[in-house]
Amino acid sequence: MLRTLDVTTGIDSRITRRNFGRDGVSSASSSRRNHVLVAPPGQGNVGDQSMVEAFCENSVHPVVLVTRYADDLSVPADLANRVSIVPIDGLLNGRGRLHAKAVRRFTALLGDARTVSVIGADIMDGAYNPRTSVRRSDIATCARRAGFDTRVIGFSWSSHPTRSALRSLRTAGDAGVRLCLRDPLSAERARVDGVSGVVETADIVFAATSVSPIARSSLVPFAGAYAVVNASGLLASHVRADDLARVVVHLVERGLPVLLLPHVIRPLTGDREACRAVLRAVDPAHSDSVALWEGDVVSPAEIRGIAEGATVVVTGRMHLAINALFSGVPALILASQGKVEGLARLFDRDELCLDAGPGAAERITAALDAILADRESVSNDLRARLPRVRRSALDNLHGLDSAH
Repeated sequence: MLRTLDVTTGIDSRITRRNFGRDGVSSASSSRRNHVLVAPPGQGNVGDQSMVEAFCENSVHPVVLVTRYADDLSVPADLANRVSIVPIDGLLNGRGRLHAKAVRRFTALLGDARTVSVIGADIMDGAYNPRTSVRRSDIATCARRAGFDTRVIGFSWSSHPTRSALRSLRTAGDAGVRLCLRDPLSAERARVDGVSGVVETADIVFAATSVSPIARSSLVPFAGAYAVVNASGLLASHVRADDLARVVVHLVERGLPVLLLPHVIRPLTGDREACRAVLRAVDPAHSDSVALWEGDVVSPAEIRGIAEGATVVVTGRMHLAINALFSGVPALILASQGKVEGLARLFDRDELCLDAGPGAAERITAALDAILADRESVSNDLRARLPRVRRSALDNLHGLDSAH
C-alpha cells in the first residue's frame, strides 16, 4: 500500500509542479501587499484556528487565507479589515483536473503576494493523510522556486514519517523553504532524516496576543478554583472514558470542580461525544462539581482565558495544552503518536507528557498530585521559561514583514 501511495503522490507532485505558474507568476516585489497563508483543515478545530490567528495577529501586512471551504475557519472582528479567506477546493485534497485547476487558482493569488506560508502543525509527516502532507511541501517548493519568501510554519515531525512525505519535505528544504520545526525533538528528527532548511522554533500559538478577559466569568460555571479536562476524540480508543472519569473524581476530591472542555467540535473525530462519555461515567455523587461545555466552538482567546483561570489542565489535544502553558498554567498532555514530547521538552518538563495507553488513569492522578503539591512553584517555573519560548515562536515569522 505504501508503495502504491508513493507512486500516486509522485504523480500528484508532477501535476502540482506542472500547473504552478502555468498562467505566469513572478517572484514577489516590495510593491506587493499580501501574505498568502495556506491554512490547516480547521472545521471546528480550535488548535487550527489558534495557529491561524497567531500568524495574523503578528503580521503587519494583509493576509490571504487559503482554505478548502469558506467556513473552515473564521476571521475575528478585530482582524477582519486585513484578513480575507479564499476557498480553493482541490488544492490539497483533489486529484487530476480538480487539483490542476486548484493549483492554477492558487498561482493567480500570488500576483499580489509578498510571501507564501504553509501552516504545518502535525500534518506534514504523512501520519494522518500522506497526500495532503506531500501537497503542502510541494506547494512550498513551487512557491520558493518562483522566488517567493516561503516557509512552513511551526510543525511536528514524527520518528516514522511516510517515505513520500519525507521525500517532499527534503525537496522543499533543498529548494530554500524555511522549515520551522516547533520543538527541539522534531527538529532533531528532521535533521537526522536529512532535511535541510530546518529552523528550530516553538508553536506559533505561543506568539498569540489575545486573551479574553471575560471568558472565565462568562464561560466557567464555577466561582472559585477549577480544573479543565479534555477528552480527545482521537484518543478515545487509547484512553477509556472510565479512566478519565476517575481523573475527574480525583480532582473533585482534591477540591477542584472540573470543566469538561471539547477542543475540537466536529463529527467523528471531535471531542464532544468523548467528553459526554466521561461525564456519564462520573459517579453521580460528584456530578454537581462537573460541568460539560455544550456551546459552540470556543475562540482561541476564550480558550486562553478559560485556561488562564484554571489550576491545572489535563488534555489529549496539544493546542489546549499550549493555550494553558501560554499563561504558565500546568498542563498534562496525553500522547499517542510521539509528537507532544517535544512540547514538554521546550519547558524542560518531561513529566507533563504522559502515555495515553493502559494505566493512564494512574499516571495522570500521580502527576496531578505532584503538581498540586507544589503548584505555585511549577507555575512560576513555567512562566520563567515563557519569554524564551515566545521568542522561539516568533522565529516562525522572522523576516516575514520585511520580505520582498
